Parts: sequence; C-alpha cells; structure tokens
Amino acid sequence: MLAVGLSVGLLVLTTGCGDEEKRDRARPLPAESPNPTSKPSGPTFGPGKARVGTDMYPMGVWVSFAPRPDACHWQAIDRKGLVLASGTAGPTEEVRVRTQTDWDWFESSGCGWWRYLG
Repeated sequence: MLAVGLSVGLLVLTTGCGDEEKRDRARPLPAESPNPTSKPSGPTFGPGKARVGTDMYPMGVWVSFAPRPDACHWQAIDRKGLVLASGTAGPTEEVRVRTQTDWDWFESSGCGWWRYLG
C-alpha cells in the first residue's frame, strides 16, 4: 500500500502493509505551487535555448517543477556544439540541474519555466 500525505509544507511518502506503515521519505515542498506554464518569480528562463551565464544566471541549481503536460528533455552544450550533459524526465518528475562552468548553452523542451534555487 502506498499513501501520500501533505503535512505542514512536507510531502510525506509512506509504505507498508496493514497497520505497519512507516515513513519512507520526506522532502520540503516549494513555498508556492508552481505552474510550469506560467513564469515563476525570481531568476528564471523559459523553454528553448538559453545562454549559460547570461540567460541562465546565476550559476548554481535550477529546477523545472512537475507536473507538466509533456516529458522534459534538456541538454548542456559547449561552444563547439558538443553535448556535455543531457536528461529526460517524465511529466510528474521534478528536474534539478547544476550548471557547470564549461557549459555555454542550455537547451530544453517540454520542461516549462526553470527557476533558480541556489
């Protein structure tokens, strides 16, 4: 049995059988319930191609929240056009990316808006 509950800003997942349920893991929820199709507050950039260090600034961790209508595909590209990193996430998966100094471009589709976390 899998139960999901919300409690004071935490997402709590529990698993177990019958009366033997236990806390599996907890993680903080974002302060706001982001909508991937509307622009969030703070440093952000949208879908498509972004220049790392200019459009995707400051350097650090960026997040694309779920749920979103489609799968999220992203890739980091250097100045020669080589793909240095890439990933895909389903519509219900949160995506976190930590920018690297050798990235020149960041390209994404289906991810909605990206927000800076720090």
